[in-house]
Amino acid sequence: MLNVDKYAVNHVGDQIYNPLSRQYATYLIEEAGVNHKVQFVPRNANGSFNFIKDHDGMILYPFNLTVNFPIFPQNQKGRKEIYPHDAEGNEVILPKLGTLSWNYAKDEDGNAYYPTDKTGEEIVQGDYIYDEDGSFKYPLNREGMPKYEKDDTTHDEVYVIKMDLSINWGVDKNGNQRYAKKENGDEYYPINGEFIYDPSGSPQYARTREGNIIFPLDVERNESYLMDDGGSDVIYMGDVLLDRYAKTRSGEEIYPIQITHQIARRYKEVLLNEKYATTHLQEVKYPLDEYGNEYTLDIPIQIAGKEKDYFPRGYPITNDNWVIVPEVEGKEFISDQLLPKVQATNIIGKLYREGKHYRDYVTNVKSTRLSRAARQKYNIFPYVLGASNPPPLNNLLNPPPVPPNKPLPKVSQPLNWSLIGMVLIGFIYLLYQFFLKATK
Repeated sequence: MLNVDKYAVNHVGDQIYNPLSRQYATYLIEEAGVNHKVQFVPRNANGSFNFIKDHDGMILYPFNLTVNFPIFPQNQKGRKEIYPHDAEGNEVILPKLGTLSWNYAKDEDGNAYYPTDKTGEEIVQGDYIYDEDGSFKYPLNREGMPKYEKDDTTHDEVYVIKMDLSINWGVDKNGNQRYAKKENGDEYYPINGEFIYDPSGSPQYARTREGNIIFPLDVERNESYLMDDGGSDVIYMGDVLLDRYAKTRSGEEIYPIQITHQIARRYKEVLLNEKYATTHLQEVKYPLDEYGNEYTLDIPIQIAGKEKDYFPRGYPITNDNWVIVPEVEGKEFISDQLLPKVQATNIIGKLYREGKHYRDYVTNVKSTRLSRAARQKYNIFPYVLGASNPPPLNNLLNPPPVPPNKPLPKVSQPLNWSLIGMVLIGFIYLLYQFFLKATK
């Protein structure tokens, strides 16, 4: 400490101001090689501070005059700077001396934070608080949600684009990014195609004011799923599964896809909430596995009378339209309530699926309906070797052996000419007999 002004002391031991110039005394302190002129507050005999107050009774805090920054009182436990309060209980921000700008208090980590009014809503005075990366921090409302700026005409909250053309996202009290909202309270996506992410790094959907999912729309106005960095569609918001399927413009429900083999980039369609998706005609469609083969809901052991709930379109089929018999508790599930009719003797092999391996069964029965999947290769393991019915043409694993053609008998060239001569002699003899009988 260098130069120090001193206060006078009255007869009871209180430090007092100069009656001709009521202002804080100063002292000089050196910090990082720089001398700072700092105001300090007189104390009463009991140790309490004797602050200067304005005509409204508001405390005027001392300043570091060198950097023109107020000296806030601190929460000694966390060393957090504390805003003063007015008579109504609102926190008050302090202006920089001789300027039109303001000083925000800082928390225990040295980060500036906004003052709040008596309802708990954060207040901006002058400019926003900026982070080191150039983004600014939106103040929070009493519910702890960011207060985006609003369009004067539509009254919708608006996004601010930063210098790097990315969105300056608002962040809630828990540190989660939040979408801006329309006047009716529905969240909406920015036009640059950015999405918010949860703390785990998963992109998040916008929601209506009632909390329902809002899917993003493609250029043809079809709903679409968000995709995570692994290539799978996002089907959870936090730990809650999506409550419905995305839909095309015509109303057909779309199964989300999940990557099941990263290296080979294989994926399958997945069910949501144990419910099949439907077409625009409200017809059920089964989800497709990694090879374009259909599969069904998980089937319990006892489903008597409920077959149509699990098999609304009959048996599932392969991508080239062969009937698939599901495996339940290690056995083939065959029901006389399903079409087309299938018997155990129709089974020719076990079907391979990623994650389940060889579980369900492929038959030699053709479906009466067509698969919606593109033709592609898949594997089956022969169920009965030497079966009389061939497996599907694209079965690549252990196809039944094709018997070789029987070899033709080998005939030597001299024997060929001998046979030709004998045939000619016989033909000439027959002609001779015919003319001999004709002349008699």
